[in-house]
Amino acid sequence: MLAVLDAWSRAHALIVLAACGVSLVTGAAGWVSGVAALSLAVLVARCRQWFGAERGFGRANWVTSFRLCIAATLPAFPPSTPGFVLAAVVLFVFVLDGLDGWIARRTGTASEFGAHFDMETDASFVLIAELVLLSRGDAGAWIVVTGLLRYLYVLVVACVPPRAGAARRSRFARLAFACLVVGLIAAFALPKPFGAALALVGSAAVSASFARSFYAAYRGPSGPAPASHAETP
Repeated sequence: MLAVLDAWSRAHALIVLAACGVSLVTGAAGWVSGVAALSLAVLVARCRQWFGAERGFGRANWVTSFRLCIAATLPAFPPSTPGFVLAAVVLFVFVLDGLDGWIARRTGTASEFGAHFDMETDASFVLIAELVLLSRGDAGAWIVVTGLLRYLYVLVVACVPPRAGAARRSRFARLAFACLVVGLIAAFALPKPFGAALALVGSAAVSASFARSFYAAYRGPSGPAPASHAETP
């Protein structure tokens, strides 16, 4: 499964970055949501042989799929939609992010696929929300930077194998992600100067988390090269 996840991650990063370029040129975030959702569906199809006859796809992965579907609808909201409505949608997706992990642990169905599926759904969700904020004029182009970091990390690791082992998601990375989501919610719900400032704080936290991951990977002790499915921030 690891080889499949690695190969898919690299291809997924390339097509999402390409879709993001189209979205930035056209101002339509739907390109990223459509491409990311389709690519993740391909991942599910490619990994179905590992689900197992008894366990099947699993309730936790169904929740993650539901979360992805909701996140993918964000670009479909009209520009006139009040910001607090979009903030509520982002908050709901974030709550579901905690629910799928809890279900996986509670039912003993945590898996390499489930962790990867969850992580990539998080990355898609963040990038989609940031592109919607940009299209609404609630934040500048800087808001998209953190949404691209996951995909750039995958490609850099693939092109230049690091010295250290796989970077696992730290407590700081989880807190940074939560800080970013809170910032995105604020950017939707609050007037631009205040919401954008909180989003900038969240973006800075996630950027610092990725910087720590890069440092650990390329300046840490020698070891096996990290796979692109590692739980980076």
